[in-house]
Amino acid sequence: MKSKEEIINELRQEGISIIENYYKPDYCKKAINEINKIILLNKEKVVSVRTENTSGDERVFKIENQSENAKFFQKDSFIMSILQSISKRKIKSYFILGGKLKASQNTIQNSGGGWHRDSDKSQFKVMVYLNDVDESNGPLLFIQNSKQFDITRRVSSLNKGLINRFLILVGKMKTNSPRYEDEKVQKFSNKNKLTTKQITGKAGTLVLFDGSFIHRGKNIEEGIRYSFTNYFFEDNIKTRFFRDKQFKNFYIQKN
Repeated sequence: MKSKEEIINELRQEGISIIENYYKPDYCKKAINEINKIILLNKEKVVSVRTENTSGDERVFKIENQSENAKFFQKDSFIMSILQSISKRKIKSYFILGGKLKASQNTIQNSGGGWHRDSDKSQFKVMVYLNDVDESNGPLLFIQNSKQFDITRRVSSLNKGLINRFLILVGKMKTNSPRYEDEKVQKFSNKNKLTTKQITGKAGTLVLFDGSFIHRGKNIEEGIRYSFTNYFFEDNIKTRFFRDKQFKNFYIQKN
């Protein structure tokens, strides 16, 4: 396995680091069984939305409340030590997202919609593939060097509301959220000879990345993709307030 220093250097230089065979196949099988069971028993809390004529994956927020394997993933001290070493501020895991993405003949499906950044500032996520992920079943796509530039953004409805208007006014938020149209990303990438990294891997592959780089889930063509994703944010009162406001209604409760 890669050393801690090697992983940190990759995150700093490239915004992403992949660790193969991080979790054993048995762990992944148990985690998949938990995801399927929890989705079945918590249908009212399963989030599945369509945006930008795509997405549609099934998402369970704070799945660690009912999944022992997600809780184990969240408490991984090696992962935490890496992210805390690279982060400029104190951070914490706010929740684990359990994800199930299934191919459909009738709709375009992926995880997370089109090209986007999670934030304009560095924001780290750690994802583990729980089954084998190849080019056909929705791997992560990641544009290298995209921290250094921007592309014309989609017009966003997120600009509405008093809080967001205030943040725009004081310069703490850009007027459009960081989401991008496929055609503009493709044109810009071709013109500037940018490399899009396609993250495939066997079950148990760990993907650590900075969500402020432009990325997306590739449209799934066949099969299913299962994953856990650990969301890290700054550990302070302000962040807790805004993140709870953003996600709390989606959280599943403890058994």
